[in-house]
Amino acid sequence: MPAILTVQPREARHQSAQCLLHLVNSLVFLAMLSAAWHCSSYASKGLFGARPGAFLGRRDLGAQGTSSHDKFNASVVFFAFGITSAVTFRAFRRMEQAALPAVVSDDLGAYIKAEATWAATELKNARLAVLLTCHSSSVAALICISRPWLLVLCSEDDDSCYIAYQLVVPVLELGAVMVEIISLFSLLGVFSLKPPDIRVAPQPGRRAGSARLTTRVDTLTEAWWATARELASRSVSLEQLLRFWGELGSEGLMPHYDTERSTTNDVVRQAIIPKSRRPNGGGDCLAKVFQEGGEVIPPKAMVTHSWRNNFRDLVAAIIADAGKKDEYWRIAAKLQGSPVDAARQVDKLLWKLHGNEHRYWICAFCVNQHASICGGYADPPSISDASAYKRWWESRYDTVTEQPLPICSCSQPKLFSNKDSARCELNKFDDMMTVLHDTVLGFRQVVAVDRQLDVFNRAWCVAELVEASRLDMQQVIQVHSTSELDIYSGDTEAYATLATLSVQDCCASRPEDKEDILARIGHLASEFHGPIKLLSLHEPLGLTDFRLTQQNAVIFGHQADMLRSTR
Repeated sequence: MPAILTVQPREARHQSAQCLLHLVNSLVFLAMLSAAWHCSSYASKGLFGARPGAFLGRRDLGAQGTSSHDKFNASVVFFAFGITSAVTFRAFRRMEQAALPAVVSDDLGAYIKAEATWAATELKNARLAVLLTCHSSSVAALICISRPWLLVLCSEDDDSCYIAYQLVVPVLELGAVMVEIISLFSLLGVFSLKPPDIRVAPQPGRRAGSARLTTRVDTLTEAWWATARELASRSVSLEQLLRFWGELGSEGLMPHYDTERSTTNDVVRQAIIPKSRRPNGGGDCLAKVFQEGGEVIPPKAMVTHSWRNNFRDLVAAIIADAGKKDEYWRIAAKLQGSPVDAARQVDKLLWKLHGNEHRYWICAFCVNQHASICGGYADPPSISDASAYKRWWESRYDTVTEQPLPICSCSQPKLFSNKDSARCELNKFDDMMTVLHDTVLGFRQVVAVDRQLDVFNRAWCVAELVEASRLDMQQVIQVHSTSELDIYSGDTEAYATLATLSVQDCCASRPEDKEDILARIGHLASEFHGPIKLLSLHEPLGLTDFRLTQQNAVIFGHQADMLRSTR
């Protein structure tokens, strides 16, 4: 029987934490008020700033310091911090017990054990910091209360004892302040340990979250899974992405790059492919070029996006995700103009976001384009399908110059699914997601939504959405502006686009890819028809702060029905 992780309900924990916070704040305010009163009494008597020799002639000041109101203030301070210490100890003790599993066994998994150990350590450190603060202040207050008896111990003829007494009290107070400062830094997380980064050994053929869509997993070979694992080992850091983007334009890669018009397809053909070509005539993915000589680090998120999207918007969406933003239009505005100039402006942001810690799997960078598309274009679709033919035609020309995109003449063998299915990298995105989901703790999907919502019209993108949803993977949507998806705004074009989407109508560069995708999705394809299915098949799917409510769904459904009836 699997072990059970016993945790206090979230609502109860929240209420307990709020009560504790109010109590601590009240006691601290009372202590600060008492300390201010205490210091003002000394200042009014001229004790601060006096020369050491003046202490001999001002013993009356020491006696005055033991007046009734000073005793009362010191007693209040000691009492307040005593209560704070007791309450904090009990509160953190309960939190520590809640953080630990009731039973620890192999069923919980290595990452749960590590998380529980880390949480217990952090709680102990926080409790220690608070207790040190309370006890140091309590000791200082206790000395103040004991001043009359300490003065009696120092005889009137023993001047050295009296001077020592006058020096010891300020030193103890200074020590208490230093302890409080260090404890504050500890509570703010300056000395905290990083959460554990546990990677579970891959288990090919097993998918967490739900059963496989079809039985095809039983027929997959080790060569197939080896390619999937190789794909999963590649990643691009936020810093590498931004440095690459800074090379575009001017005298660098792709001199005619235009931040307003150049698409990801343009950048792949004229920057990524040339930069990833090897001197021996072959080629590799750009992610491996970036990783040369360094540690192979798996990604923490996968980016689903459309190649027809503006490349600047893709970069902005990834930066927004690293910064935990819900929309990327502000960041895109910062990336205006020359990439070289804009890269300097975002250096501070990159430093703030710790660019090397955010690693992403982006198909344009992590798939070896030299083993697939670099030597030509996909076969043209039937001219009777005007929309598909238009997309194919536009994909062959640069958006800015309107000239044909260059063809790479490298000697890298081309591996397509209809020739070498096991080694092809274009047909394993879902299996690669499975490997990463099973081996990288917290692996998630980031959906970079372009302004035309084309990402929801691409067959591979929809397949990735379905797979992430089926794996119960965290899914986050990055949109240009949340207002564009506001159902109560005057412009409902975005809703109309989503309402009329159908998996059967999605596009793919190669007809065989679409057929394979529809076969993998199986019965789930029908679940993506109709209103808001693309955004509500799985609850955690993005739109974190403006997730569609049931009322929105009803309105959206009526819109979809009306739109279909007019077509």
